[in-house]
Formats: sequence, structure tokens, C-alpha cells
Amino acid sequence: YCNNTIIFPFYVPCSYIGKKIIRITRKIKYGIKQLFIPNMFFEDLGFRYLGPIDGNNIEKVQNILEIAKKVKGPVLVHIVTKKGKGYKIAEENPDKFHSTSSFDIETGKCKNCLIPYLIFLVILIIFLPIYGTLFKLLFKY
Repeated sequence: YCNNTIIFPFYVPCSYIGKKIIRITRKIKYGIKQLFIPNMFFEDLGFRYLGPIDGNNIEKVQNILEIAKKVKGPVLVHIVTKKGKGYKIAEENPDKFHSTSSFDIETGKCKNCLIPYLIFLVILIIFLPIYGTLFKLLFKY
């Protein structure tokens, strides 16, 4: 403290403000670190964080899972994948290939797409009048 007052004459009058500034800058530094180093958040919760790992690289995934098996305590493995990687049609239109039924690999077109729609349509045609009649009987409008 004495050295600081000799070297920095403004230290004494600003000590209260200086302490506040130091405290605030430490909090900002910690917050910025958490933004760029995600493992701090999970380690604060007691998890060992491993990642992010390229989930499309099977060898890397296998290696990180082997490492995770050896860690004592809870582990969070962060794996990032690219939807449809290696299949050009799916890479170009990931929304269409989010959840697919059977499709032709060469064209990317659905093989039996009409069947679920037809089943829904038949159910709708059969049960909608029944529900309408029940609704009228129950609510009498």
C-alpha cells in the first residue's frame, strides 16, 4: 500500500473507486472468459467438459468417448455435426432431410410419401363426421 501511494500519488484519493473498478473489471473478465471458453460454465456445475468435437469424424468421436470413459465423475461431451454431411442433396436442403422416411438415394425423392397422407386423409374422412355429430350432441348448438 505504501509503495503504491509513493509511486502513484492518485492511489490514496481513488482507492475506494479503484477497488470498485478492479472488482467490476474482474467480473467483466470472468464473463468474457465464459463466453469464449464454454467449459467454465460446465465445470462450475461439477462436470468435466470435453469438446466441441466434429461429430462427422467417427475416429474423433470414438477417441473422445474413450477419454470420457476414463474420467472419474460426470462428463459432458460436446459433439457438433453437420446435417447430411457427405450427401450433397441433404447438405443443400437440410430442412427437407431433418426427419425422413425412405427415399431414393440418387434423387433424394421420397419413395412412399403419399401413404402417410392417404392414411391421414382416410381417418379424417371417416372420423370427422362422427366427431361433428358428437360435438353437436354434447354442446347442443
